[in-house]
Amino acid sequence: MNARTLSRAIGQVRRMSTEKPSKVLVSLAGPDRVGIVKDFSSVLHKSHGNVEESRMAQLGGEFAMISLVSIRPSELADFRSELKGIFSDSSLAMRETTESQPTRMKEYALEIDGPDSIGIVAEITQSLSKKGGSIKSLVRSLLAGASRFRRALANLLRDWLYRIQDTETVPAPFAGFDLFRMKAIIDIEPEHLEELQDAVKAVGDKFGLDIASLTESTTTK
Repeated sequence: MNARTLSRAIGQVRRMSTEKPSKVLVSLAGPDRVGIVKDFSSVLHKSHGNVEESRMAQLGGEFAMISLVSIRPSELADFRSELKGIFSDSSLAMRETTESQPTRMKEYALEIDGPDSIGIVAEITQSLSKKGGSIKSLVRSLLAGASRFRRALANLLRDWLYRIQDTETVPAPFAGFDLFRMKAIIDIEPEHLEELQDAVKAVGDKFGLDIASLTESTTTK
């Protein structure tokens, strides 16, 4: 290694040691296959980046992932280029973001189950929006029955009837129709909680759904 090359390498190390990492939101979606997360993590590690938060889901034959990563701006172009090369058959999007600001909102858990009908999610989300609530995440969907007996049976069979994460309906032969269950985390200011509970209950009454009382979430940010 000559003096010029050595000097350039030392300068790069110094820049890396003083460069502040950026927060970048990375969205990746494409055909499911073995090794997607491994390949993504390897590229990020090579670029001296780190995963802050991540969500993943398999939907049909597709795999979707959204990750918040911290990475130095000088490494971002190579990170993007290498990801595009490895995931050439997938859609890739990146955008820089900032730290979330403190708010007065708290997280509450919402659970809904009952017979599936067109428009349930639309009406629930409209009710939330009108009362100042926001869905932070849909955490899972699993089988539930349409009567007390069938719900009890579904709970006993929950382990092997579990299908996917995110909202979905599944056929339930013993019930005779598709059954819907949704668990969500809601952000809302505590003083609007009762109003939101009433609005969601009204939707439940319309569709014949069982809606559990909103309880403060135990998930960590």
